[in-house]
Amino acid sequence: MKVLFLTNMPAYHQMELAEQLVTLLGVDNFRLGILSPLSDERLKMSWRDDYSASYLLRFSNSEAEQLQIKRWIESADVVIQGRFPIKYLRKRVRAGKLTFAYQERFWKRKKNVFRLIRRLPHLYKNYWSVDKDNYHLLAAGAYAGEDLQNLGLFKNRAWKFGYFIDAKPSQTLSNNKPPQLSFVWCARMIDCKRPEQALTIARHLKDKGVDFHLTMIGHGDLFVNTQAKLEDLALKDCVSLVGSKTVDEVNAIMAHADVMLMTSDFREGWGLVVNEAINNQCFPVINDAAGAAKWLVDPRYGMTYNDQQFDLMLEQLSGMCHDPAAVRKAALMGQKTLNEAWSSEVAAQRIIELSQHLLEVKNNEDHNAPEGCGLFSDGPCSAV
Repeated sequence: MKVLFLTNMPAYHQMELAEQLVTLLGVDNFRLGILSPLSDERLKMSWRDDYSASYLLRFSNSEAEQLQIKRWIESADVVIQGRFPIKYLRKRVRAGKLTFAYQERFWKRKKNVFRLIRRLPHLYKNYWSVDKDNYHLLAAGAYAGEDLQNLGLFKNRAWKFGYFIDAKPSQTLSNNKPPQLSFVWCARMIDCKRPEQALTIARHLKDKGVDFHLTMIGHGDLFVNTQAKLEDLALKDCVSLVGSKTVDEVNAIMAHADVMLMTSDFREGWGLVVNEAINNQCFPVINDAAGAAKWLVDPRYGMTYNDQQFDLMLEQLSGMCHDPAAVRKAALMGQKTLNEAWSSEVAAQRIIELSQHLLEVKNNEDHNAPEGCGLFSDGPCSAV
């Protein structure tokens, strides 16, 4: 089976998934096609754009690489379409070839009739005009499938997916950890990430006598405002703003942290930092507006909340933090679960199995039941 994975810009989590696909398929049967170089904004955030591999093709490099990508679009058994223009895949989809649209939620701002009307041309061009039985959705988040299925798209053709990273070896609990809990928050400091809410949480924990320190990683338009609020709330002794960090530096900080806060609103599509935190054995406390929250965070090893339950969450969190050992034990369970169900290794194996199943269904012309509905009961590539 030949598989082509198309995406907009290079990102380490895509490279980790690609490496797993190469391992399973062989280098002759896989290509990763990247549309554009990293944006200046991403480069300023210390993202890498120096990837090179025999399976990697860059659309922006040359006409020769563009031609290779177009040939793979035409000939591959399976194409996974990340953020890549539909105009290059329209002929393939209409020819009945298996293609997956891999994307986050459609409505990142509140849906209303006026916004729907404005987006009708986009909906027709990118979805309704190619709404064929062979065009499936890999929903990168708990709201992506719902958004599009409510518009009459991808019925019985939407599968749970997400962003994935390589699993870290499971660790054992250390008896030498200090009593002080280490918290981490990591995101661009922009409106939808709501850094000020992390400070509100920190102020509550301090008022409740919790022994903790919060490290906030990231930069952005709200950095200065966040600094000012930190001082206004008298949190300089227990909160540090450290600015942007590389992926390796973020993981090093998370490796020593116990609790991860994600305060984003519904404009957060997936929230890859959730994967990173759980993989580093952090207990996640996450607003359930993030696409990853409902699928990755279980009450046994994490906490989700919404804005209407914010005060209740504060009380539950402060109560829980008076038992650091229990927090750390739960975080260890979360890492084990992530490794078993939501790592790049699992995702690569499952997308291949799902693709094989769908290709067999198509060849047998057996459409009596929703395709692949019983292949996986939960996790990546289970039915939305």
